[in-house]
Amino acid sequence: MNPDTKCLKVLITGGSRGIGRGIAHVLHEANYEVIAIGKNKQAKFLNPEIRYVQANLSTPNGIDAIAQLIEHENPPILINCLGIEKNSIFTNMTKENYNLVMDTNVTCHVELSKVAIPYMVKNNWGRIIFITSVWGNIGTSRRAAYTMSKFALHGLAMSLADEYAKTGVRINCVAPGFVDVDETATPGRGQKRNIFLANKVPAQRLGQPEEIGKTVKWLISEDSNYISGQVIVVDGGFQNSGSRGDPF
Repeated sequence: MNPDTKCLKVLITGGSRGIGRGIAHVLHEANYEVIAIGKNKQAKFLNPEIRYVQANLSTPNGIDAIAQLIEHENPPILINCLGIEKNSIFTNMTKENYNLVMDTNVTCHVELSKVAIPYMVKNNWGRIIFITSVWGNIGTSRRAAYTMSKFALHGLAMSLADEYAKTGVRINCVAPGFVDVDETATPGRGQKRNIFLANKVPAQRLGQPEEIGKTVKWLISEDSNYISGQVIVVDGGFQNSGSRGDPF
């Protein structure tokens, strides 16, 4: 495969809204052929020019459906963006919520990566990006399952990067901090919450989904060709700030 070829095919899980939608739009504008996967029947926040496929990747049937899609489409670029939170005090965390978070945030991305990698290896070129979280580096209270899932993806990416770098497949993580996704992910959360969170960030603002998309675009390009097995934090300085230990 010629990695400079335009219209490379990209499959994005969780691509219909929030950060995934931002990534999808940035890559679509850069002439990638984007396939966005989402749970809902319609993707009202997604550019209608972008191909959308409905699937619930927290279920075995949903994973199987997208695994078959990957086998048919053979995308050389896979963006594992889907993720959910079920926050609570640790001792109140139910087995059902724990399993849902791990199945959605980890298991589906493991299974889809297993299907995608052989095609990438065969062509000596491929890119996998795991969209994780700053909490996958530093942890925080009331988010035990979510934090565990993001730590798991960091470990997975590092292991796979070591295993497949010699085949031309590069695997990295992008770990966002606080991103303004209220419109597309949780309508009604409110401006007060965003202002509160922005005050925790040295940059004094929330990130935008498209800023995560631009980081992904760089990581899958040849401009970052010597980067593999890394976690790129995009958080406006939050991880290294004095605010990160404050309760919120």
